[in-house]
Amino acid sequence: MELPSTIERTREISQVLEDEEFLCIRDLLLGQNRVKADVAKALLLARSSNHPSSVRLSKWFEHEENVTPRRAQDVLRQIEDPLALCLAALVVPENIDRGLLKCASDLGNGLAKAELATKASGMDRFALANESMKLGERDGFYHMFLCYARGEGVDPAPEKTLHFCSLAAYFGHGSMIF
Repeated sequence: MELPSTIERTREISQVLEDEEFLCIRDLLLGQNRVKADVAKALLLARSSNHPSSVRLSKWFEHEENVTPRRAQDVLRQIEDPLALCLAALVVPENIDRGLLKCASDLGNGLAKAELATKASGMDRFALANESMKLGERDGFYHMFLCYARGEGVDPAPEKTLHFCSLAAYFGHGSMIF
């Protein structure tokens, strides 16, 4: 009876590692979470990853070489996929496209919701953070932490602040590393 639970636990650990791997690739692509952006290196790493989002990212750029952030944005804008639209909105940090973020958010992309939460306040920020968190987005947990810590859209609650701080740190949000 121990064998199935061991196999299931191994699958869970494998999934967590793949998720972490994609977050590292995404951080490298976008220059987020205290990581310097390097589009070419991110795409190279994506090619060797089995994470579904990495596989899609590799496919979108399979015929591209020496991809710059602007070229990545152009390629990603043409793809009808919530992740592609979100990445297109963010890959050129000096030119964040809030319209594309809104579109990706409306299509259910958790990172887009978290990014929109950064400029929102009050109930809007809380709602976006909550939706992002429910989608399993690392940055959504961070924004929930901020909402409870600052009382944005919710009464301040030290125990929930600590809870979401812990979750954001667990999922590797750079601002939560002390």
